[in-house]
Amino acid sequence: MSAACRVCGAPGPHPALVAREMMYGTRERFEYFACAVCGCLQIAHVPADLSAYYPADYYSFGAEAPGPLRRLAKRQRLRHALGLPSLGGALLTRRYGAPYVGRWLAPLRPALDSRILDVGSGAGHVLFELRDAGFTSLTGADPYAPDEVDSGGVRILQQSIHEVEGTFDLVMLHHTFEHLADPAETLASAERLLRSGGQVLLRIPVADSYAFRTYGAAWVQLDAPRHLFLHTRDSIGRLAAGAGLEVRAVTCDSSAFGLWGSEQYRQDIALRDPRSYEVDPAASPFSPADVEAFERQAAALNRAGHGDQACFTLARPAR
Repeated sequence: MSAACRVCGAPGPHPALVAREMMYGTRERFEYFACAVCGCLQIAHVPADLSAYYPADYYSFGAEAPGPLRRLAKRQRLRHALGLPSLGGALLTRRYGAPYVGRWLAPLRPALDSRILDVGSGAGHVLFELRDAGFTSLTGADPYAPDEVDSGGVRILQQSIHEVEGTFDLVMLHHTFEHLADPAETLASAERLLRSGGQVLLRIPVADSYAFRTYGAAWVQLDAPRHLFLHTRDSIGRLAAGAGLEVRAVTCDSSAFGLWGSEQYRQDIALRDPRSYEVDPAASPFSPADVEAFERQAAALNRAGHGDQACFTLARPAR
C-alpha cells in the first residue's frame, strides 16, 4: 500500500491486508494497511456512510437496567476500588474482584467533585455507574447518543468532542478513539478541554499485540469497518506529543474475548452468529475449559505487555 500514514505521515509502501465485517457477519471486505514506521493499522478508505454499520441494536446504544441489588453491589465495589469508605465493597471485591471502571480510575485518584467528560458515552452506562458511586459532575458527549440527558449530576450531549465547551479534570475515551476518523484533532480537542494538569484516560485495542500478530485479518478487535485506526504505543505517543499531552502510563487490560473471538473468526463464525460464544456458549466451538485457558492466556499477555487492549493515561502538563 503506497498511501501515506495518516498518523505519522510515512509515505510507504506499507503492508496491506483485507478484513471482513464479522460482527454482524455481512462479510463485506475492507482494505487496511499497517504503517511501516509507527505501526498504526488503519483503514485505507473510510466508508462514505459509517452510520450504516451502527444499527439500532449496536451494543453501546442499549439501555442498561440492573436490578437494585446488583446496582448496590456495583456501587459499593466501585467505591472500594477508588479508596472510598465501603465495608460491603471490600467484602464484595474480595469475592468478585474490582469492577473494570474502578481499575481504570483508581490510579488517577479523581475526587468525587472532579469534572469528568466521557467522549463516545453512548447511553451513559459508565457515567451512571460513577454517579451511583458518588461523583457529582459528569458529562457525556456522543453525536449518536439516543437522547440528551441532564439529570442528577449527569449530562449527556448529542455532540462530538469538538463541539463541547467547558473545562474538565478528566476526559475519558472508552473504546471510542478507534472509531474516529480524526484522531489528531480529537486529542487536540481533549487538550483544549483539560484544566492545567488534567488527564485523559484512553482505552483502545492495540495493534502491537500478540493477537494481531497471530490472527492478522481475523483479529476480532480489528472490527472492520467500524475501527478506523488500531493504534500502537508509538502512534499514540506521536499523537499525544502533537496535541501537547504526555503519555504517563500504559497498562494492558485485554480479556479472553480477543482470543476466542479471533479463533471464531478464523472458523468463519461471526460474533452475532447463533454458534458464537457470545450468543450461545453451549453451541460454540469452545468448552468451559477452553475459555478458562483463554482467560489465563489473556492475563499472562497483559502481564507481559502483549495484550490486545491497553489503557493509556495522558496528561496536560501543569502550566
